[in-house]
Amino acid sequence: MNQQFRDLAAERIGIEAAAVQAVAAVFDDVTDQIIALLYECSGKVFVTGSGTSGTIARRMAHLFSVCGTPSVYIQPSDALHGTMGALREGDVLIGVKSSGVHSNGYSLVRKVVETSGLAWDAPAPFAPGMALGEALLTPTRLYVRCTLAALHTGGIKGLAHITGGGVTDNLPRALPDGLDAEVDLGSWQPLPVFGWLAKTAGIAEREMLRTFNCGIGLVAVVAAEQAGHVIDAFQECGDKAVRIGHLIRGEGETKVVYRGALKL
Repeated sequence: MNQQFRDLAAERIGIEAAAVQAVAAVFDDVTDQIIALLYECSGKVFVTGSGTSGTIARRMAHLFSVCGTPSVYIQPSDALHGTMGALREGDVLIGVKSSGVHSNGYSLVRKVVETSGLAWDAPAPFAPGMALGEALLTPTRLYVRCTLAALHTGGIKGLAHITGGGVTDNLPRALPDGLDAEVDLGSWQPLPVFGWLAKTAGIAEREMLRTFNCGIGLVAVVAAEQAGHVIDAFQECGDKAVRIGHLIRGEGETKVVYRGALKL
């Protein structure tokens, strides 16, 4: 990304150009994608995260003078509109598939490996041709590039990065009071690693859902009439996306209501 666009992005987002350079020094080659995402979704998308991603989000928020919580909120601009109030009952939840365990839940992963009695260099029972340690450390999939493509459809209202705490803890952070997320657990096929973890250590389904991403690394909240276009945008960019549920009217604390069972 050239300097002219960095300066334009800084002006559009409403921050000092020096902050953009500070981010560049910290995040190197991914900075341009992050800046581009902020530029595109100013006032349009809510991005959540916890654990490591929450720490990065808080640092980003500080540098961008936006906010200091794990949920990053970009103030509305004249060019792009949309707030949390735009989310409504019936909006569709689109899950973007993960590449593996990603970077969360490894304290439990280590205990499962210990329980299994397998060495880290033993063949992975769930990944033919790979060593156990190698398979468990499959690199985390990054969603910035494909999210940018999906944003251009105009249908995305919110985003939840599924990190530590799984869908159970992360999705509610992207929702306003009065709305819950109803998720159909049978709507996607989790990667074999999650079935191995659950069966080897006897981990209950609900515990899996609040510890691991269970195959869904990102959830987009989308206007129902745009759901197909958003899915197509993710797919054409190289990310596998599937409809996993919708928003329903809720009471009390925002939560995820699960239907069906994981295909572990």
